[in-house]
Amino acid sequence: MKQSELFTSASQLTAFELPLYNPDELPVQARSKAEDTRSPATQLYLQRLRELPATLLRPPPPDIDCLDELEREFEHAAELFSVLRKHLALCHLIPSSPFAPPPILLLGPPGVVKTYLAKRIAEVLFSHLWEFNFSHATAGFSLSGLDDQYSTGGPGWLLKTAIDAVTKSGNLPQALVLLDEIDKAPIDASHNPLGALYCLLEPHSSSRFVDDGFRVPVNLSWLSFIATANSTSSIPPALLSRFRVIEIPTPTPEQRARLARRLFVKELLSHPWGASFEPVLTNDVVAELDADSARDLRITLREALGAAALRQSSKVQLRDLPRRRSARQHRVGFL
Repeated sequence: MKQSELFTSASQLTAFELPLYNPDELPVQARSKAEDTRSPATQLYLQRLRELPATLLRPPPPDIDCLDELEREFEHAAELFSVLRKHLALCHLIPSSPFAPPPILLLGPPGVVKTYLAKRIAEVLFSHLWEFNFSHATAGFSLSGLDDQYSTGGPGWLLKTAIDAVTKSGNLPQALVLLDEIDKAPIDASHNPLGALYCLLEPHSSSRFVDDGFRVPVNLSWLSFIATANSTSSIPPALLSRFRVIEIPTPTPEQRARLARRLFVKELLSHPWGASFEPVLTNDVVAELDADSARDLRITLREALGAAALRQSSKVQLRDLPRRRSARQHRVGFL
């Protein structure tokens, strides 16, 4: 068989068409709600799925050069951008295909802005960002649903979010699922919040994902995943093998300074009052910034801007920075 015949005979669908579900696998509709034994949540999402076309379109891939600005912003994450560029390059070959990077795990110590980096990638490469923080997951069914024979049963967070997004957009969005702090998932004998990921992170099984509270196969292979973790020690090896693990190193002092200045400008641009300030941080201010994450840094900068406003000044000075938290024994840098 010729190479061209191999690819054209693989499927009657184009690269951008994706079967979301098989109508023949949907349960027969009950004649009335009173006769339907499924939970109200399951009934609602079954109805929403029935109203969607069985086959939908995926969006075209983003431009490769859209990563240029991000690379300048996160100079310490060069390996990540190398991986993303390679997958974008494949998408833009003729004929083009949807952007489908592998599941990525951003690994690094606290303070290397893993979560903020993932969110900025979502802003540039994706149309939707769905966040799931495993440190807050209190039950195994949070992600993948609970048998609808229970009174509180029904589909899980991910399937509901996906169906809602497709219903709203009319097609498949370019969605990124952020699995934050995956190493902090509270696993014990009674529940495992990571369980659904064994299926979701493999293309062949995610194309027929069966939510425990829905029991109808739904194709979720169009979703992309980025996870964050401080360590791999608590992540089961079988799950870890499903990720492209990328270590994010600690930024150099020069990289931290440039990132702080970019965050400062972004904070000004995010608010109407930002135009009242000079978009400049002096070296002495940058050197004294003290925060553990991008979130903490934004809070610190906003307080400093408020202090400058009280002084009726348009420029943040060293005296505007809030006092460091007394619980901190050693300065670890603002990242």
